[in-house]
Amino acid sequence: MTPTSFRQMLRARTAARNGRPVPVPAGSATRVLGALRRAAPAIPLSLWTIGFILVPAVMMLVFSFWQFRDFQMIPTWNLSNYIEVLRDSAYTGVLVKTVWIAALTTICVVVAAYPMAYFLARFTSTWRTFLIILILVPFLTSSLIRNYAWIGVLGEHGVINSLLLQIGLIRHPLHMLYTTGAVVVAAAYLSLPFAILAIHSSLDRVGEDLHEAARDLGASASTVFRRITVPLTSSGVQVAVIFVFVPTLGLFITPELLGGGRGTMVGNLAVTLFEALDFPLGSALAFLVLVSALGVMAVFGRSADLGKVYAGGTGSMLAAGGARKPRRSILMSAYAVCVYAFLFMPIAMLVVFSFDASRAGVFPPTGFTLDWYRGLLNDSSMLHSIGTSLEVAAAASLGAVVIAAPAAYVVTRSRFIGGAMLRQLMIAALVVPPLLVGFGLLELFTAIHLQLSLATIIAGHITYVVPYAFLVIAAQQYGFDRRLEEAASDLGATWTGRFVRVVLPLMVPGIVAALLFAITLSLDEFVITFLVAGSTETLPLYVWSQLRTEVSPTVNAIGTVIVVGALLALLCMQIVQRRLSAKG
Repeated sequence: MTPTSFRQMLRARTAARNGRPVPVPAGSATRVLGALRRAAPAIPLSLWTIGFILVPAVMMLVFSFWQFRDFQMIPTWNLSNYIEVLRDSAYTGVLVKTVWIAALTTICVVVAAYPMAYFLARFTSTWRTFLIILILVPFLTSSLIRNYAWIGVLGEHGVINSLLLQIGLIRHPLHMLYTTGAVVVAAAYLSLPFAILAIHSSLDRVGEDLHEAARDLGASASTVFRRITVPLTSSGVQVAVIFVFVPTLGLFITPELLGGGRGTMVGNLAVTLFEALDFPLGSALAFLVLVSALGVMAVFGRSADLGKVYAGGTGSMLAAGGARKPRRSILMSAYAVCVYAFLFMPIAMLVVFSFDASRAGVFPPTGFTLDWYRGLLNDSSMLHSIGTSLEVAAAASLGAVVIAAPAAYVVTRSRFIGGAMLRQLMIAALVVPPLLVGFGLLELFTAIHLQLSLATIIAGHITYVVPYAFLVIAAQQYGFDRRLEEAASDLGATWTGRFVRVVLPLMVPGIVAALLFAITLSLDEFVITFLVAGSTETLPLYVWSQLRTEVSPTVNAIGTVIVVGALLALLCMQIVQRRLSAKG
């Protein structure tokens, strides 16, 4: 008797004992129908991915071969746009500068993130959860606000210059703002939490027993670190490189606010071309960035499972587990304090300046006032933009979770044609700069003559947050104990009964976490919104319009409210996650 026939006989006996129909061996047609049925939950996400990610990418490639003359796109297939980009020193200079900034930022971030991640891995689960939450607070704060906050730190009358002048180290303020260095510092600030989580995830999977065994064999601490820890965490480092280098290639806000003319990057140049309706040349620039990003992902992602590392980072974000023996080190503790100071100093100064009576934003503050907060309540434009942002966030987060949850369920449980590809596309969409996504969507909406409105913003936000929702839910499903379903099946439960009474309750914590995470990301999103909003104004667009006219103390007050909101959202995410997990 072959193993296959033995399994069929065993299933038949089990079914007969439970009073269920005896399964009949399936033919080829039945197997095809079964495969389609298994893949059905992933169809909505697959269609959305094709329509709003793949099709815009193809359109960007096609438009890059066209010409722009007399404010019209002419479908003449040639390489003139790429030739112009590569021959014109202005374009090549910006391209080289962009790659250099991304490379320098990546080196700085990875070097800074590794010891911090190692420090976190030495703590027991309770303390580690608290310390990781502290890292996530800046990450969940609006990127626009985080960039703006550096103006108060690096400015001529900012914190650093004021402190250096007071202690006598300098006689004149240093020129730090509107330089390439300011762009690198802010870009590193934006990427550092991601890198710490990625490396921490790989460190968390290195068993403490390996270290103990090496020490028992006489290995020194440096030998253990060099020959065990570093090789086993190389995947986390590679993922950190991807999560820093690729998004930095597509920066727009940071060089626009902090770089001035010296910090112009490809993103700023491409936005200028798209605003001038020169889609072909802008597409050529954007596609070169996309190819560079995919190339880096291919090189560094071959030996590193991005989904697995991201899942570990997400899990650590919600509930760090795995007890570790704390190893106290004064040097490591001092370094961790410096990292936290770097992460929170801009936000702290933002909060301080929001209560400063002076409009100049000088340090130290000249007085205390609540006028800027009172002004928010009387600003009808800002209140309307908040309402629009909440409307978009609610619609986008619900849409993303509804699309992502069934796909995450089926991808983590069964194999079907396109399942692995869908997962890889979600990971790639997570890393690709939002600016490129915005360019593609703008070209798509323009090509189908869809007027830019609230609907296009919602579509753009769903496209942006659905990879996060998918991976958060999938990470929770990978840890699901399949024996619970098998036990329910042995007790006679139907598929519907197993799903409703066993699977769905255990999926709820992941779904809620994905929903809250998607809301937070949607409220923060600026770049895609900037490109596809039309005349509709969300809160980030309102803040951007304020920053384009003047550095107003009102923006400090708005930023403080956003920081508090992000902190409350993170706390709610943690509380809901724990309560639902406890009930499950």
